[in-house]
Amino acid sequence: MPTLAELAKTIDATWVGRSDICIESILPLEFASSSDLSFFINPKYLNQAQTSQAAALLVDVNTPYMDKLKQGHVSNFLLHENPYLALAKLTTLFYQNQIKPAAQGIHESVVFRDKSSITIGRDVSIGPYSVIEANVHIADGVCIGAHAVIDTDCTIGAHSYLAARVTLLSRCVVGERCVIGSGAVIGSAGFGYAEDPKACPGQRFFPVPQLGFVHIEDNVEIGANTTIDRATFGATVIKSGTKIDNLVMLAHNVQIGQDTIVAAQAGVAGSTRVGDRVMVGGQAGIVGHVSIGNDVKINAQSGVSCSVDAAQLVSGSPHRPFKQWQKIEAILDRLDAMYRLYLKLK
Repeated sequence: MPTLAELAKTIDATWVGRSDICIESILPLEFASSSDLSFFINPKYLNQAQTSQAAALLVDVNTPYMDKLKQGHVSNFLLHENPYLALAKLTTLFYQNQIKPAAQGIHESVVFRDKSSITIGRDVSIGPYSVIEANVHIADGVCIGAHAVIDTDCTIGAHSYLAARVTLLSRCVVGERCVIGSGAVIGSAGFGYAEDPKACPGQRFFPVPQLGFVHIEDNVEIGANTTIDRATFGATVIKSGTKIDNLVMLAHNVQIGQDTIVAAQAGVAGSTRVGDRVMVGGQAGIVGHVSIGNDVKINAQSGVSCSVDAAQLVSGSPHRPFKQWQKIEAILDRLDAMYRLYLKLK
């Protein structure tokens, strides 16, 4: 078990109290015992922090609550300028095998359509009843869960993890150190139809062939049951470092920039360009063929109806600058009273 001093060195933190105390695991305040590290990040949990039985607490180096924390049960502290980031790193250290399963080899039930055309690197794990089609390249350290389908001509970069029931359709590319959650479908046909007013009833919409692919760059994470459509021509692109939540829909020819966050149930329509370091809130929708600038923040349930310049904060449907949206919402809350007053003055 690592000591408090060793953990501090790992995350570039400092400590208060005993440096030689050993840490067995990381647990929330109410569950931590005398061998556990816990964390105090949100001030509303101050009372729990004071009564916690944890061996040590991870706190912000600039916390104004340090004196109150020292009055509690815990006397050992890890101090870090970004405690949430430090917690993420420590959790990864303690629970790496739970986050990404260790390689178990290739299960005997895996189906290889044309094994001579498939290349598989070292330390690869492929779970039961998965199907690997022809001309697939799987790099070193890749882990693929049970019942996954890897279609023809796909490439999976080193040390990527595809969970159970992931479907990677033809010619898609997954970079290195990517994580794709259970049930995600990468490379399905985009929703494209050409209208033919002269066609017979029931045949009005003619499907446009979706001939492109999906290119996912390095260090991308994609949540469970998310769908990313292949491009009509060329590529749908997810750039490096981007994190996509569960149940997100990205349409054909969408491009998502570097280090962007897309929360659950958000949807981006076709051919839209989303910049770097953008944050898209849950259930937000973005129309097609627009551009979202770098460092934009789109609040939850917003409906983005046109392009947004860089570094804007927007909210509402249709979207507006956040402060303008707040004013409109405040007026709407008073609209009934204003109308009643109008009737009296009429």
